[in-house]
Amino acid sequence: SPQPWGRPSSPASTTGTGSGGVPRYRSVRDLRVTVGLQTLSLQNQRITSLEGLGVQPGLRVLYLQGNLLTTLDHLQSQPALRELHLENNQLASFRGLRPQLVLDQVWVAGNPVCAHEFCR
Repeated sequence: SPQPWGRPSSPASTTGTGSGGVPRYRSVRDLRVTVGLQTLSLQNQRITSLEGLGVQPGLRVLYLQGNLLTTLDHLQSQPALRELHLENNQLASFRGLRPQLVLDQVWVAGNPVCAHEFCR
């Protein structure tokens, strides 16, 4: 099972703790992301923004399911990203999604965008 990565920049940046005492984050900018990261697991953290993620050259899998995302603004092009998990957020469109050159798997079930016929 994926392990959460990153640390809050300060105790004030978190919104409490989730299961197992893992801090909850409102924004990815509240994290210090480890260089060389291949998997980033941020599910169920009540994240509302991807601002601050930046480009992570080695990032292959990004778990963002169960958050409060309404837009993909601030998701930079990730040169190695192959899997993007966005299930159970509040995405009504893919507006803001930049080209991801090697992305081949995207999960979006449980988002308003799935009401569109292309999602069936």
